[in-house]
Amino acid sequence: AKLVKTLGIPVVAVLLKGAYLSCPRWADRSRKGRIDISYKLLLNPREIAEMSVEEIYEQLKAGLDHNEYAWQEKNMVSFRGPRPAERLELMLFACPHCQTNGTMISKNNRFFCNKCNYAVSYNSYGYFEIDPLSSTPEKHFESPKQWNEWQLSFLEELINGSSETILQDERVVLSKGIGGEKRKEPLKVEEL
Repeated sequence: AKLVKTLGIPVVAVLLKGAYLSCPRWADRSRKGRIDISYKLLLNPREIAEMSVEEIYEQLKAGLDHNEYAWQEKNMVSFRGPRPAERLELMLFACPHCQTNGTMISKNNRFFCNKCNYAVSYNSYGYFEIDPLSSTPEKHFESPKQWNEWQLSFLEELINGSSETILQDERVVLSKGIGGEKRKEPLKVEEL
């Protein structure tokens, strides 16, 4: 906003609609599907001169706001690719059925809990479906967005209400290199 105020030149917002579903943050490769690009003049020099930095900031936030799933509800674009749920546990780590952390596993289009066997399938539209191999016919969430919103509030409740370990990984090895070289043996607790 300060840069916009200083430069005083027109600001154009470019929104990529469908880009997240084309390459979600957990995926290691993109999926084929339509992406819509929209351009919109957000601010012109006359408006910039009359606005405060805070007003410019709010205008920029509003102009760049985009809800991928609201767009998808209207367009229902199919994004095709192999193994669409693969690596989804990098984003969604808590099981909504048994409320356990770190038990979610993905394979092809399936996403399941290895503790209670709750399972959903991730379809080409970016939504969950009830998986026939699930321990329950219940579908807790329609999309990864809804699941993530739940798990963030769930995690906050765990953090605020528990003195126990919440997340743990016993297979982590921490090594520190000196001058770009890798250390040959793992660090000891005293070195941390």
